[in-house]
Amino acid sequence: LDVDCLLPVPLHPRRYAERGFHQSAELARFAAGALALPVAPGLAVRRSDTRPQVGLGPADRHANLQGAFTAGQGPVRGRRIVIVDDVITTGSTVTELARALKQVGAATVDVWCVARATPAS
Repeated sequence: LDVDCLLPVPLHPRRYAERGFHQSAELARFAAGALALPVAPGLAVRRSDTRPQVGLGPADRHANLQGAFTAGQGPVRGRRIVIVDDVITTGSTVTELARALKQVGAATVDVWCVARATPAS
């Protein structure tokens, strides 16, 4: 694999407190163990507590996530990063996260997910 690390989609601390778990981090940890890759959750931060995407149309999902992520601690420049997410519907979350990573110099950003959903019309 031409990958340096796995990055679970960052979860806002309030959302983590509500759920009590971080599903993308659990998926990344499992994949990392199977593939002998590091998980680097600190590479990005969810800086805004966005409203849930469920029930939003594509344009609202995109607007909801604009500016939601920023680079965190750790080296991003030149790294080949894989974003790990549980479900992708419109791609707004991973697109915004990838944009933030590329903005600070990530060499490549790929996305792995468990399920691809179709947005409700």
